[in-house]
Amino acid sequence: MQNENESPLGNAPFDFDHCFDSGKGRLEIFNRDLEQWPFALPRTAGITSLDANMNHFQQIPNEVFSCTELREVYFMGNRIGKIPDAIGVLQQLEMLELSFNQIRHISPRIGELAQLKTLVICEGCLESLPASIGDLANLRHLLIGNELPEIPESLGQCRRLTRLTLSSNRLRELPNSLGGLSRLRDLRVDNNRLSELPTALVSLRELRYLHAEGNPLKKLPWFALEMPLLRGLSCCDFLVSEEEVRRFTAACTERGLLLLWNRSLFGSPVYQDQAEDQDSPDQD
Repeated sequence: MQNENESPLGNAPFDFDHCFDSGKGRLEIFNRDLEQWPFALPRTAGITSLDANMNHFQQIPNEVFSCTELREVYFMGNRIGKIPDAIGVLQQLEMLELSFNQIRHISPRIGELAQLKTLVICEGCLESLPASIGDLANLRHLLIGNELPEIPESLGQCRRLTRLTLSSNRLRELPNSLGGLSRLRDLRVDNNRLSELPTALVSLRELRYLHAEGNPLKKLPWFALEMPLLRGLSCCDFLVSEEEVRRFTAACTERGLLLLWNRSLFGSPVYQDQAEDQDSPDQD
């Protein structure tokens, strides 16, 4: 059994003072094979960022919820099964990364995180999103890749979203409310079970990229030709007639829109994988 003050990465001491960067407010306990919280926290620690990636936590430790100044929390690559009610106390939280866990449940209190800008839960077991996700008024980036069969209509209330990734779920349809995401620039719904995309998406006047490959589309998104800033589109042609594929390809070429059949936009000349909104001022 490893001593609690002994580092699995060598002989360096493993305690709060050696893991905490007071200048950055960052506590790093990543890749330590931890199953439980390793040490006591000072009452006035001033922790604003926690990196606990690549451990063996089965739940978010209670000690985390005592750090109410946290703005960033990273628990990627653990064994966490849920986001508990206690998440609501982290009122300053802006970034929550929980990919590669076993998340099955998200407490409705996630909607109380008024400052949350980025939520990432990929490669997990999540089968539903609470309706309170729509209360995240400051959310900019949402990445959810799990087992979701549907998306709540309330997601359309997250009007500051600029990047929405719903890749690799079990979605058969998208809510029309997504058409209200007026600042969205990058929409990824690839590798789902969508037979068509809702025409309400035509209202996404800021959209640059629409990723829809890996879906059994029976109807092509002709509305994309009316989206003024759209640069790239990917989709599948397996269930569409050759004539319609030919016509749609020609129309996209005439429009100056890069169209990729059955492959990703990533790596294409037109695609710029960057948060273009970061330097843009907020608009109410």
